[in-house]
Amino acid sequence: MYQEAWGLPYIAGLDQHLPREQQTRRLCTGYEQGRIGAEMWVERHRERLRREVQQKRRLEAATRPRIVP
Repeated sequence: MYQEAWGLPYIAGLDQHLPREQQTRRLCTGYEQGRIGAEMWVERHRERLRREVQQKRRLEAATRPRIVP
Protein backbone atom coordinates (compact mmCIF):
# COMPACT_ATOMS: atom_id res chain seq x y z
CA MET A 1 0.00 0.00 0.00
CA TYR A 2 1.37 3.38 -0.89
CA GLN A 3 0.40 6.93 -1.79
CA GLU A 4 2.17 8.74 -4.60
CA ALA A 5 1.76 12.00 -2.66
CA TRP A 6 0.15 13.08 0.61
CA GLY A 7 -3.62 13.32 0.28
CA LEU A 8 -3.90 11.19 -2.87
CA PRO A 9 -5.70 7.83 -2.81
CA TYR A 10 -3.85 4.77 -1.62
CA ILE A 11 -2.68 2.26 -4.20
CA ALA A 12 -2.28 -1.45 -3.57
CA GLY A 13 0.77 -2.79 -5.39
CA LEU A 14 0.30 -6.47 -6.25
CA ASP A 15 2.44 -9.06 -8.06
CA GLN A 16 5.59 -7.48 -6.59
CA HIS A 17 7.72 -10.44 -7.65
CA LEU A 18 7.16 -9.59 -11.34
CA PRO A 19 8.88 -6.88 -13.41
CA ARG A 20 7.34 -3.44 -12.80
CA GLU A 21 5.44 -3.33 -16.09
CA GLN A 22 3.71 -6.63 -15.23
CA GLN A 23 2.72 -5.70 -11.68
CA THR A 24 -0.90 -5.05 -10.79
CA ARG A 25 -1.98 -1.81 -9.11
CA ARG A 26 -5.39 -1.07 -7.63
CA LEU A 27 -6.74 2.26 -6.41
CA CYS A 28 -8.17 2.05 -2.89
CA THR A 29 -10.85 4.10 -1.17
CA GLY A 30 -8.79 4.11 2.04
CA TYR A 31 -5.88 2.36 3.72
CA GLU A 32 -7.93 -0.18 5.68
CA GLN A 33 -10.20 -1.05 2.74
CA GLY A 34 -7.15 -1.37 0.50
CA ARG A 35 -5.40 -3.67 2.95
CA ILE A 36 -8.48 -5.87 3.21
CA GLY A 37 -8.82 -5.95 -0.58
CA ALA A 38 -5.14 -6.80 -1.04
CA GLU A 39 -5.44 -9.67 1.44
CA MET A 40 -8.48 -11.00 -0.42
CA TRP A 41 -6.59 -10.72 -3.72
CA VAL A 42 -3.66 -12.70 -2.27
CA GLU A 43 -6.01 -15.44 -1.09
CA ARG A 44 -7.53 -15.75 -4.58
CA HIS A 45 -4.09 -15.86 -6.26
CA ARG A 46 -2.14 -17.76 -3.57
CA GLU A 47 -1.30 -20.89 -5.61
CA ARG A 48 -0.24 -18.93 -8.70
CA LEU A 49 1.92 -16.63 -6.60
CA ARG A 50 3.64 -19.55 -4.88
CA ARG A 51 4.27 -21.28 -8.19
CA GLU A 52 5.73 -18.14 -9.82
CA VAL A 53 7.99 -17.36 -6.86
CA GLN A 54 9.27 -20.96 -6.78
CA GLN A 55 10.00 -20.82 -10.52
CA LYS A 56 11.86 -17.54 -10.08
CA ARG A 57 13.95 -18.96 -7.22
CA ARG A 58 14.81 -22.09 -9.23
CA LEU A 59 15.88 -19.99 -12.19
CA GLU A 60 18.05 -17.75 -10.00
CA ALA A 61 19.66 -20.80 -8.38
CA ALA A 62 20.32 -22.42 -11.75
CA THR A 63 21.96 -19.31 -13.20
CA ARG A 64 23.97 -18.35 -10.10
CA PRO A 65 27.71 -18.67 -10.74
CA ARG A 66 29.28 -21.56 -8.89
CA ILE A 67 32.06 -20.78 -6.43
CA VAL A 68 34.92 -23.22 -6.80
CA PRO A 69 37.10 -23.59 -3.68
